[in-house]
Amino acid sequence: MDRAEQLWNEKIPNLLLEFSIPAIVGTLVNATYNIVDKTFIGNSVGSLGIAGVTIGFPVMLILMAFGLLVGIGTTSLICSTHFRFRFSYFN
Repeated sequence: MDRAEQLWNEKIPNLLLEFSIPAIVGTLVNATYNIVDKTFIGNSVGSLGIAGVTIGFPVMLILMAFGLLVGIGTTSLICSTHFRFRFSYFN
């Protein structure tokens, strides 16, 4: 079954669970990475290293948020343009 059929035929709770699990796993991996990173930097560099990571983390989050903004916005624009032309062709 392809994605379009899956979105039409399956129930909403099943779809929500199926599509949210990768996001949850990604968030947990990212949080684990940050904890391990701070542990290793704290043990090897010390308090100055942890201060550097603490200052750099919000900058990384802002850059990541901007990348998501551009990526999701561009995907939405491409999708809406594609379907507008596709449906206008058949009408």
